[in-house]
Amino acid sequence: MVTGGYSSDADAARILGSIACFEESIKRSPAGAWDWLFLALAHQKVGEQESAQKCLAKAEAWLDQAARPNGAKEQRVAPRWYERAEAQRLRAEFVSACQQQRVAP
Repeated sequence: MVTGGYSSDADAARILGSIACFEESIKRSPAGAWDWLFLALAHQKVGEQESAQKCLAKAEAWLDQAARPNGAKEQRVAPRWYERAEAQRLRAEFVSACQQQRVAP
């Protein structure tokens, strides 16, 4: 198991459990940008770079679509200013984590 710099396999196992919960939740209801960003961070932290990149792309697509005049209707919920700020912060955290591991976002 790749621990992504965590002190134990138990830490990585908790993150993998979180990933499974997020993925199950996404099957049941649409995910917002922040959901995809949290999932990207989790994948990145356990060394699953390809999955992390896919989640990041979905988050960015969600935000781009929501920014269009009628895009929010298709997303069900238009992000509020603080949700967009949260998404920007999560993306910055993802980029920082990738840089620490020397992986391009």
